[in-house]
Amino acid sequence: MQGFLFLCGALGLGLCVIDFFDSEKRIVWYARFWGAWTIGIVCLGFIQLVCAVATRSLFSAILAGIGVGILASAYKIFQWFRAKRLFVFARMVSIRKIPWMEYVFVLAVIVIFFISALQAMLFDQNGFPYGILKGWGDGAYHLDIIQHFAVSEPFNLTQPIAANLQLTYPFFVDFVSAILFHAGLPLAFAWHIPILIFGISMLCVLYALGKRMFKEKFFAWALVCITLFGGGLGFVWFARQVRLDAGRVGLPAQAGIVQSLAQNISHPKYEYTHLDIRTGGKLDAKAIDANIVWITPLISFFSHQRSFALGAALGLLMLLGLWEYRCSRFGLRWLILLGLLPLIHTHTFIALGIFAFVWIMYAGSFNDAAYRKSVLLAVLLAFVIALPQIIFLYHGLFIQHQFYEYETSVGFTNISRQGFFTPWFGWMACTHNTSWLICDPNTAGTDSNVVWFWLKNFGFVFVGWVIALGYCIMRVIKKKPIDFGIRVLCITSFVLFALANLVKFQPWEFDNNKILFWWWVCAIMLSLYTLKALWQFQIFRPRRVSLWLTNFKFQINPRRKSTILNFILIIFVFFASCSGIIDVWGRVQSGLRLDKNTRNFGYYGLDEIAVANWISNNTNPNDVFVTHSQATQFIPMLSGRAIYLGFPGWLWTQGHAKVIFNRQQAIRNFVLTGNSEQLCADGVSYILDDSQFKKDYGVMSGAGAQLAYVYQGSSGEYRIYKLQCNSK
Repeated sequence: MQGFLFLCGALGLGLCVIDFFDSEKRIVWYARFWGAWTIGIVCLGFIQLVCAVATRSLFSAILAGIGVGILASAYKIFQWFRAKRLFVFARMVSIRKIPWMEYVFVLAVIVIFFISALQAMLFDQNGFPYGILKGWGDGAYHLDIIQHFAVSEPFNLTQPIAANLQLTYPFFVDFVSAILFHAGLPLAFAWHIPILIFGISMLCVLYALGKRMFKEKFFAWALVCITLFGGGLGFVWFARQVRLDAGRVGLPAQAGIVQSLAQNISHPKYEYTHLDIRTGGKLDAKAIDANIVWITPLISFFSHQRSFALGAALGLLMLLGLWEYRCSRFGLRWLILLGLLPLIHTHTFIALGIFAFVWIMYAGSFNDAAYRKSVLLAVLLAFVIALPQIIFLYHGLFIQHQFYEYETSVGFTNISRQGFFTPWFGWMACTHNTSWLICDPNTAGTDSNVVWFWLKNFGFVFVGWVIALGYCIMRVIKKKPIDFGIRVLCITSFVLFALANLVKFQPWEFDNNKILFWWWVCAIMLSLYTLKALWQFQIFRPRRVSLWLTNFKFQINPRRKSTILNFILIIFVFFASCSGIIDVWGRVQSGLRLDKNTRNFGYYGLDEIAVANWISNNTNPNDVFVTHSQATQFIPMLSGRAIYLGFPGWLWTQGHAKVIFNRQQAIRNFVLTGNSEQLCADGVSYILDDSQFKKDYGVMSGAGAQLAYVYQGSSGEYRIYKLQCNSK
């Protein structure tokens, strides 16, 4: 009941807040409704987060948030009654005037998004979660954070996998799920409902933005399709595979090609936007040394990356609002949304911060006092909202973490030599262990030619973007008019692409793809704009145009320009998204079928639940456990108790190489000597000794801890020791 009230209250609050931003109601109704719900959840979530931190109680924060939501909803209903618009949706366009084709298209994309998002985490009849391989490890971390928030008493913002260490991950979407889970909703609903709402909002807003920019629905469809399903030149490898398989079927050439094509489409053998040997998320049998790592966005960003769905929804809503109010004094207030992004998705905050800066430079004249005032107020409000979040998440992390080695749970050593914002050329083209500019020689799975790397990863979008930049530059050189919004897209896209290929924003260079996504959106917009502009204003300048093909002359009536333009647009969309469509089809064709240990992999079983139940009933919510460091460590995700050191990879990407090193040393020292001084100083209360713990750290000496619980399960023996912190 409380979870339902939270969602309804968030909608009411969002409808009130959207009236402030969209005061003239320029945004189309479906984007306005879903955008309002997104803003409402964010605003109500921030209110509850502040209350939870202040009162140190999530339950009190939920009650306070529900109260605010009910008041906002009551106020909105009162407004409707007063304006006699309670049945506003019934007074919309006549059913005969509804653009059904548009709605069918948007609905079809939403269904595909739903399947992909739900597949990321399926739950069996017992409520056990099973993550899909791509994002399986990330799913474990999100489960840890949700349970930790929901159980912690008093409430705190610390790492569930590194006890008493400040949480340095954009956790807001998991906090929303924790609210729903604590409010009584099942974990499956608490996990999926926010992502589905944010996903619908993102898709509706993106489609509305396309219609607003291009004034034609076909271009809006193209924007949505390429943004979600776009990819590089992976279809070339697909064609090679079709030809290779055709030679094996023993049929005549033409029939063999047809049969091979049908088989490879129905059951793709590889992921053609993820053909590499350096990144995970796929079976070893599907690894090909092609160094294609720009995974189609629907699978990469809007499936298992929970924070990205909310960041994209809020970011695109800001872009839509700016575009709708580009000539209005109310337009800059949309920049306030930027201040909400650091805790939601930091890469989106950085990318859209650059966009906002360029927009401010071109949207008006600083000689105008009213414009200066509007800019100052919007930027000041966004800054005041964002600054505490930035300080909380990242103070002390923007340094070089050099020469710290840590041993992973599978036994090999990893060295973190670089922290945040370090020079790194070419994104994932190659590795740079010796020089940030020159590629390391003789490294498998890399490219020395960065242009070829960009081309095969970004394909037709990259080519279209380069042409678009050239077209816009030529218009500027010839002093021909160009829309200031297009200027902003050109400058922003160039800066984002340059930064993502010159700077490593996090220790793992692959994470730069989150910056590149916003370049991707800008590049698609520019490509479509240039395609439309070149066709309308450059090629068809006379009334009748001659096209030559060998010795024959054809006449094209300008009335048919639209049909020809749509045909060219279809060709561009097809090649720009062909690889991604193959991957998405290979992903969604299985629907929501749960295939345990083949497509979907679990995190715990009955043995782990039994041990977690004892922990929940016999320990305090904020007790700390020393455990193994596998991603599947069940204590945080089942009991909400923090562990001393979890999976090192997550902490390393957040800049905590030194913490990993020190805590591994402390655990090993205790296992070998029984000296618990450092563990006790760090707040450790218990140790879980199982088979994986022995693999990671060895056999305990038996000193310094007292046996508290033993469980013999089908998967082995679990021993819980109480640390003797007073016996020194």
